[in-house]
Formats: sequence, structure tokens, C-alpha cells
Amino acid sequence: MWLLRLGKRSNWLTEKLEPLIDAPLAEGDLTPDEDDNGVLSLYAVSSINEGRFVGVAFVLTYLTSLPQDFLLLPDECFEPLKPYADPIESLPAMFKSRHWGVRGLEDLSNRTALSGRALKHPDFRVERIGPTLFFELARQVWEQEHDIPPLTKEKWVEKLKSRGIRAPEK
Repeated sequence: MWLLRLGKRSNWLTEKLEPLIDAPLAEGDLTPDEDDNGVLSLYAVSSINEGRFVGVAFVLTYLTSLPQDFLLLPDECFEPLKPYADPIESLPAMFKSRHWGVRGLEDLSNRTALSGRALKHPDFRVERIGPTLFFELARQVWEQEHDIPPLTKEKWVEKLKSRGIRAPEK
């Protein structure tokens, strides 16, 4: 299963939070950034719960607001594309070990096919990391992952302290 941060869950889901039948805006969430040389970044996770954990860690590490949305895409959605291990040295350990890349998504037809396969797959999910889930898992993330960059961590410290969650001391 693959975790991917996305722009808007409304690109993928109806107002009733059901997968869209036709999702022309979903392809935008599958477009590699220009500075990534045509590679879309993914994170390998083994379950929905691990996906939520990694999503919360991603928010703690790189983002400063809630909610944030992530896709959980089953392996089968990527056929015939082949994700490959891509452990980027500059990433914190928990992301480095899970980081994979996939090529071929600069082609609109591949993005359209991938989004179509995902929307039809019974295990496809859009996970929203909102305050409840975030604060529930933030303590576990901080207890298990000590390499959250200080700048981002500082932005969360007061919000977490107000909920009785203290960052681990190094």
C-alpha cells in the first residue's frame, strides 16, 4: 500500500465522501513536481493504521496546519507502473526507509489510468488527518520518531502542550 499527500480530497471524493466516478482533477494530485525530475514520491505502508501514523509524522515534520489529506493506494493501482525504492539521504529516517518513487506520471494518460484504477479499487482510501486523529497519534509519533526537524517541531510544540503532549527531549 502506498501513501501520497494530496491537494484536495474533493478531487477524489463526492460531498458524501464516496469515490468519484470521474475525477478529472485527481490527475493533478498525481503529477510529479517539476523539481523532482518526473518522479512522484510515495511512502510504503503496510496498513491503513501505519498510513495514518506516517501521515501524522509527515504533518509534524513538514506542515503547520490541519487538516491534511492523504491517499492510500493499493499496490494493484500502480500496475503497469513500477514503484522503486528511493531512500533520499536528506529525509528523516522514518521517511527515508519508506520513500519510493514512480516514473511515468508526467504522461496524462498514465495519471488518468492510475486515478481510474484507484477510484474503482475497494481498498482505495482518502484519509484526512484532522485534529482528533492528529492529536491522538502525535504522542506516539514523538515517542517513536526522534528526528523531526526542530523548526517544524517548534511550530507544533505549543499546540501539543495545550493537549498535554510533550515533545521528547533529545
